[in-house]
Amino acid sequence: MKYLLFKIMVVLLIQTGVVSVCLAQINDHKTTFHVADTNKNGKISIDEFKHHVKKESFKNIDRDGDKKIASHEWKVAIPSPGPDSNFENVDKNRDAIISFLEFSEKADKHYNYDEVFNSLDRNRDGNLAPDEFNARPAFKILSIKF
Repeated sequence: MKYLLFKIMVVLLIQTGVVSVCLAQINDHKTTFHVADTNKNGKISIDEFKHHVKKESFKNIDRDGDKKIASHEWKVAIPSPGPDSNFENVDKNRDAIISFLEFSEKADKHYNYDEVFNSLDRNRDGNLAPDEFNARPAFKILSIKF
């Protein structure tokens, strides 16, 4: 049980326009921390945290793994989006797909990264250590509302 901690994984809750990130208990906690720690300095900054949350959320919506979100994937994940967050409004360049950049820009408008990050940063040093990133209560819900 010593090595059984928590990892951020994305869970899509079929609610009115909500993509939720759920902290769930898993065995592979070290890998998740190291993936999120992109500069490999042993801690996760707010920027690394933001990128990780967006990347994992995007990956879960992109069910076929082609690095783009098609209309049918969006509708499965977000069946009842808000008025400014339907597929057409997120697809800014009107190419019938949502790129990571388009998704990221919309997520930045609808997700309070600072609030979530600060709730995880128990020692208030502006970074997440492995124990802060992983040792969270199971199923704490973080939401990106669209």
